[in-house]
Amino acid sequence: EQLQGPAESFIGTPPEHAKRVFAGSSDPFEADEQTAAYRKSLVPTSEQLQALGLKPGMNTVEFKINVRGERHVSAHIFLWSTRTRIVVTDVDGAITRSSGRGNLMPRLSRDWSHSGVAKLFSGIAANGYQFVYLTSRPIGQASSTKDLLGSVSQENATLPLGPVLLSPDSLFQSVQGQRLTQLFKLSALRGVNNLFPDTQCPYHAGFGTSSGDTRAYRKAGIPSGRIFQVDSDGHLCSQNKTFDKTYENILSLVDEIFPPLVDEKLSKSSGRDDFADVNFWKIPVPLIDSSSDEES
Repeated sequence: EQLQGPAESFIGTPPEHAKRVFAGSSDPFEADEQTAAYRKSLVPTSEQLQALGLKPGMNTVEFKINVRGERHVSAHIFLWSTRTRIVVTDVDGAITRSSGRGNLMPRLSRDWSHSGVAKLFSGIAANGYQFVYLTSRPIGQASSTKDLLGSVSQENATLPLGPVLLSPDSLFQSVQGQRLTQLFKLSALRGVNNLFPDTQCPYHAGFGTSSGDTRAYRKAGIPSGRIFQVDSDGHLCSQNKTFDKTYENILSLVDEIFPPLVDEKLSKSSGRDDFADVNFWKIPVPLIDSSSDEES
């Protein structure tokens, strides 16, 4: 049981909803589809993918074009099982400490990532989870974004490999506002979800930086109890208002929030919210009837 399409094929070519430019509604999730404009895109068919002879995990592909000489562009295709459990994370603000300096600091050979993020994500990946990096950065920054993710190293821990989903818009269009950003993220997540059987949602958790990220993650099917919003100081909060931890704090809870996927039934389950540490303390203390004890 393997996916019939690569997650990273959505770089620059997201699914149908993301190929539309909407106008009219102030709510990005209630946009007026009647004013949609479409862009051309290239998404390979299942037959074309099967002809590539892909192997489980990461595969490297190369495009060659002849424009004033032969030019090469490489990319990655990830082949995952239908039982894969996915953790989604934003890049700017969730991995880097701010959106602006996250672009600049790696060029100055300075680490601008949140403390403990690489070690936590490595621990999550070691438990069997796959990562999808979702960012509103324009497609023109694909190389620099991948270089940034590859440069993060903390105590010999690096970020796990995974597809990087970027906005198909230009830099100018990408900074126009949060409305299209939220719509793009939701559309990309739904596109990945559509690669999996209808009977299950592949998403286990998500790391974002705004209420818009939280809303997009929730609508894409990520359990609310495992959606973490990261602030500029590296503190994470969830729907549980008392939950306030850092990446380093969560590392000690990694096996509870991200249990090892050693059992097939567990890997197929999209739930397991009830006993997650994030939600455990929300369970009310049961009332005990002492009268029965006295009678006995």
